[in-house]
Amino acid sequence: MGALPKTVICFDSQLEFEIFKAIKEYFLIEHINVHFKVELKPKTQYSMSMNYFVDFRVKVTDGDFLYIEAKGLITKEASIKIKMLEIVRPDIRSNLIIVSQKEQHYFGSQHPPSRTIKYLRELLSIL
Repeated sequence: MGALPKTVICFDSQLEFEIFKAIKEYFLIEHINVHFKVELKPKTQYSMSMNYFVDFRVKVTDGDFLYIEAKGLITKEASIKIKMLEIVRPDIRSNLIIVSQKEQHYFGSQHPPSRTIKYLRELLSIL
């Protein structure tokens, strides 16, 4: 099997696909980046770089972006990388919405819960 054409988008889960369909209802495909790479730590002579791939980056207005992450459950690696976003890229973390099947407090009750696709659609409809 060869590589897929660049026009084909592969999703890691059904939830991610459902979120993509919801985003497409309100935004042009040109304003949606899938698996957008965010550098958390650059490569040095002694260590590799560390990257976080947010599921979706949506261009809301010129220069303003919304970041959306689909999570069925949160892995230790994802938890660490999202916490690193708070320190390294607070501009991204403050605009990151974690979407799951039902609202969950992945980071404790002092942090906002994850949101549902229904909530995401309501939010996207007013942007």
